[in-house]
Amino acid sequence: MPSVKDITQWSAACGNDKAATDLLDLLAQVQATHWQWRHRLRQGHAAIQNDLDNAVRRAQHIRVVEVSVIPGLLQTPDYARVIFAMSSHIHQTSPDASQTCL
Repeated sequence: MPSVKDITQWSAACGNDKAATDLLDLLAQVQATHWQWRHRLRQGHAAIQNDLDNAVRRAQHIRVVEVSVIPGLLQTPDYARVIFAMSSHIHQTSPDASQTCL
């Protein structure tokens, strides 16, 4: 993520110092969301997957965009385990917690 300094310098270089305020607000929102996600991951992946499963079961339409992994509904169990293990490593959570729902 960009730093506050990155944003203010970029806005100044573009000749739009006023844009920095909006961009800094967005940065704060992204940082808060990121913190909440990491905090939730530390509780284990099973609860997150159960919440997503419930949402999918209630949905009438599902639209998915994935740029780096196969969309969840198309994943095999082995592929999903690898993705969960990678996520556990990146977010420093327990790999055991990431496989409890598979």
